Amino acid sequence: MNDMGRTISLCIIAATMVVHHAMAQQKVQTQVQPQQQMQAQAQKILFKGIPLGGEINTFKQRMLEKGFALNDRRNDQDGTCSFTGKFAGDFVDVCCAFTPSDRRVAKVEVLFKRQTVDKEGKAGASKEQQMAKFNELYKAISNNYGKPARDIREAGKGVERLVGWTEKDGSVCLLQQNLQGRYSVLSLVFYDNEAMQGLKEEKFRKK
Repeated sequence: MNDMGRTISLCIIAATMVVHHAMAQQKVQTQVQPQQQMQAQAQKILFKGIPLGGEINTFKQRMLEKGFALNDRRNDQDGTCSFTGKFAGDFVDVCCAFTPSDRRVAKVEVLFKRQTVDKEGKAGASKEQQMAKFNELYKAISNNYGKPARDIREAGKGVERLVGWTEKDGSVCLLQQNLQGRYSVLSLVFYDNEAMQGLKEEKFRKK
């Protein structure tokens, strides 16, 4: 991940930590049939078919098996690791956060770097291309998790639009975010509630 990608990733992490806390506190009623609702409640949050909340080394191995390349090995001790590979038809950066003590996967963040819009028009995708990808992801996630719990425009912290889906064990957020008044970036973030709580508690104890 280059410096621009790393800056974008860190900014998205700051915004989505707040979003996850709010979504985790909200009880959502989805408009699905009773049998479908029971299945949804039992469903773990998955990334590329890999459940979050498991041990990080297992997650890494399965990511490698799916064709992703592991980056930044030196960061493993900091509770993060990153990958590059193909997801939803795009080459993406994937940042994974895990609990340092028992090394459970708490969050997987996907940055669609090729969908970044440069408002000065010097590089990147057009706004129309970014919106087409946003709508494609919105439809795909809704097919898996049903009606979103929230769809907010101008959500603060530079977030232009945030759509969130909640499950019993976690949540998924699709975001368009403005950075430095110039770039509009597209990201998708997957959370495991239990591991995220453990991650927050460990960070609090270190303060």
